[in-house]
Amino acid sequence: MKFKKSLTQENFITIGKRFASEDIAREVQELLAKWEKDLAALEEYGYGSEMMQEFKTLRDSHAILMEKRSKGVSDKKLTVKAKNNIINEAWIWVDKIESILGILTRKDPSLSTRVSDALPHNDSDLQASIMAMCTIIQENIAAFPAGVKVEKRISEAPVLNEKLESIYKDTSRSKTNTMADTAEIDHLDGQLYIKIGDIYEAGRKAIRAGAIDRLVSDYRFQYLNVPKRRNAPLSDNPENPASPDEPSSPVTPTV
Repeated sequence: MKFKKSLTQENFITIGKRFASEDIAREVQELLAKWEKDLAALEEYGYGSEMMQEFKTLRDSHAILMEKRSKGVSDKKLTVKAKNNIINEAWIWVDKIESILGILTRKDPSLSTRVSDALPHNDSDLQASIMAMCTIIQENIAAFPAGVKVEKRISEAPVLNEKLESIYKDTSRSKTNTMADTAEIDHLDGQLYIKIGDIYEAGRKAIRAGAIDRLVSDYRFQYLNVPKRRNAPLSDNPENPASPDEPSSPVTPTV
């Protein structure tokens, strides 16, 4: 008989990280189908209707979080697309300004050096570069030929910088939110894994007692704890799950 120790939130998160949420959800449905059929017997081992309802509530929270995470991935794709559009817009502005300033740099070596120093080398340089190039244009505005839309380019600079500022803030916020969401679903994955393991253990006891007419293997993990080594036995200890990337430790089979 295994002693069931208490587990902290960090313990649940660590356990949950080892399994895909989709596999946890499949295991939940597999267990519930058996639990509902064998409810009368499992109730004798502490897993009656009230415990089942608590389990279903946890399952529902898990499903909502999985859907939220899936939507977050879609939202992130939209954010990346918007980000790329803004960055592309900024580079087009830089190309226009570089060309406009080229009218003057051919005649002024010192100005040529200033423009060269102001040009961006990568996306992260765009904000500083736009403001530097805008300053150069403003200082030389009287030297441009008539018809060059200098004022329009100048008016576009602060708008572009505001857009760039917003997407870099959104990127940072997205990373923070992703870490928080991952920890939350890992926690639920770990909780469900432990609960499933406990109920499976109770089911095996009921089978050995003759209260449930099933094979003992029916009350073992079906989607989780699949070792890489074909002959490695599955661990029945939910607190020490076999990692999908590591072979299980040998255990004494219980029948």
